[in-house]
Amino acid sequence: CPKSDGTGGPGYFIPAEDNSLEPRGLFSGYVGLALLKDLPDSGGSQFYINFLPQMMLGPEQGAGRVFGRVISGMHNVCRLTRIDPKAKKDESQPPPVADEILSIEIIGKRNHVYELTRLSRPMVNPK
Repeated sequence: CPKSDGTGGPGYFIPAEDNSLEPRGLFSGYVGLALLKDLPDSGGSQFYINFLPQMMLGPEQGAGRVFGRVISGMHNVCRLTRIDPKAKKDESQPPPVADEILSIEIIGKRNHVYELTRLSRPMVNPK
């Protein structure tokens, strides 16, 4: 995320590639696009990597769209600094230093050019 504190966005939203309200299970090592609660097309620049299975989470709890998984190196993922964006900030303490991901290798590539569609605002969930 742009502020390195778990908040903010890129100024646009990425629409879901499918209309399924049944997301994949959120297993350890799955990488997902963070979403706003009840807004399936609200992804932007924030993502998460599951440290543990999160099978109880669904779209109603703000669970994102899974778009990848950690194939190897989960031990390195577990060493990342964990920052809770909801935690009360102690102004007397320096903010935690966010880790940087220096490289990622995409193994399963699409057989076509992927063009990103950008929305100016998220679409409302059709309930």
